[in-house]
Amino acid sequence: MMGQKETFQAMQILLNDYEAILSLMDQKWCHYPPGSLSETHRDDKTYYRYNYPAGGRQHQVTIPTNTAEGVQLMQELQEKRLAYHTRPLLRRNTQALRTALANLTPYEPNQRVAGTLPPAIPDSFLLPGQINLATWIADTIAANFPTNPFKRESLLFNTADGNRVRSKSEVFWCDALAAIPAYYRYECGLLLESGKMIYPDFTILHPHEKRLVYVEHFGRMDDSRYAIEQLSKIQAYAKSGYVLGHDLFFTTETKDRPLTKQQVNLTIRQIGLL
Repeated sequence: MMGQKETFQAMQILLNDYEAILSLMDQKWCHYPPGSLSETHRDDKTYYRYNYPAGGRQHQVTIPTNTAEGVQLMQELQEKRLAYHTRPLLRRNTQALRTALANLTPYEPNQRVAGTLPPAIPDSFLLPGQINLATWIADTIAANFPTNPFKRESLLFNTADGNRVRSKSEVFWCDALAAIPAYYRYECGLLLESGKMIYPDFTILHPHEKRLVYVEHFGRMDDSRYAIEQLSKIQAYAKSGYVLGHDLFFTTETKDRPLTKQQVNLTIRQIGLL
């Protein structure tokens, strides 16, 4: 689901697009032929006529549709008609968007004017997609969240903050997040719009933007079957509205090119956690 920030960005992009089209129409307006296009239907045929002023009077001539000059005249008059009807609409829309963007302020109940603790907020006061920050942090600290129930015996590696994970590369991630420090959940359940439950390697609370980001580490990318599965997983995220590079990030490794702490730190900077 698109959040407020993404909605405002989309509004700005739409405004830019409207202004570009309107500017082009305004530039072309003075180059269109004078007058207008009309059409009549007779004997199952359509006849196009050019109505134009000359000598203080209105004139009308039939446009030959079998000549290049006639086709060009028709196209120019049809384009002029479109511009005539849509320029006022574009002007209204651009003005409305400019006014809205100048006056809109994101509704962020988790942001406080003063204090370091997040406020206690009723869930009913939150927009769809917003998290109850105080509850999320408390549940994270208490490990009160659904975790991956599969292959628990593979959790063989200990992290500095007391987690148990499945690989040394995930230890790099946990230790780097703990050093920031950042609140995160390891293999916390995430229900996709398809109804499928997945378990991202890391669900991280962005400390500045107060939203959740997801990190996956793909550790066997030299295994073609595994690699295809992970690409399908990224597609599943996308179908649920999670944007790669904004909501979702990942690191990879192969047997010959293992993950390094430098790669983890680079991705952390890309996320904006530092």
